[in-house]
Amino acid sequence: MNILFNFNFLKKNYINNKNLTKIYYSEHYKEIRQRLYLTLTIFLLISFLAFIYVKPITQILQIPAYDIKFVQLAPSEYFSITLKIAIYTSLIFCLPLFSIQSLLFLIPDVEKKRKNLILYLMFSALILFSLSLLFSFYILIPAVLQFFIIYNKNIIEPFWSFDKYYNFIIPLFYTTGIAFQFPILQVFFALRKFISGKSMFHFWKYILIGITIIAAILTPSTDPITQLLLTSALFCLYLGGSLVASLVIKDF
Repeated sequence: MNILFNFNFLKKNYINNKNLTKIYYSEHYKEIRQRLYLTLTIFLLISFLAFIYVKPITQILQIPAYDIKFVQLAPSEYFSITLKIAIYTSLIFCLPLFSIQSLLFLIPDVEKKRKNLILYLMFSALILFSLSLLFSFYILIPAVLQFFIIYNKNIIEPFWSFDKYYNFIIPLFYTTGIAFQFPILQVFFALRKFISGKSMFHFWKYILIGITIIAAILTPSTDPITQLLLTSALFCLYLGGSLVASLVIKDF
């Protein structure tokens, strides 16, 4: 009879649960901080190494421009550009690392079946990001630059500022890298039952119009070559993502 009016055990359990909650969030906070410190340390290290070896990186970035001669329009222009190159080079490597660290933080709280899917998606995202860099460097940027060179031929002698050139190609790398993650988003939507893979195939006409608009927004220039190449690549990725969403999600 006394136990019905004795609330001490409830108070004790409440205090224990409260302490457990504090410990839980404290451990998660420590883990987040450690992962952020790791990412920041690697970012600074890669930036430092990229700044030391900035000349080979600069020469590599000039390859898509073929025989175009670059000029320096200000005394400090090349120095400021090397700082940008070091930082953006580090960002290119650290963006996938940051994504991996975020997923590794979430994985322990996910059931085994979904955990395997997250690992597959993480690996796929890295492959897609790498493919986007190769696509930009070997196909997209050379085609865009060649279009402008041919368009200006016999009218304007092409002497480009390396600062302007660099500010032109870097957005192409990053926007293409982000756009190439579209299949990952498709699989996520299918996993959350927002839309099925079959429905993705069904709405391909509307998606093609949307992809064309997205490509026009993402590309820094207004030339048709860039938009056509990016639209074609994104639409192929969309079809591939729809196929994966149709076949793979059944097992999850």
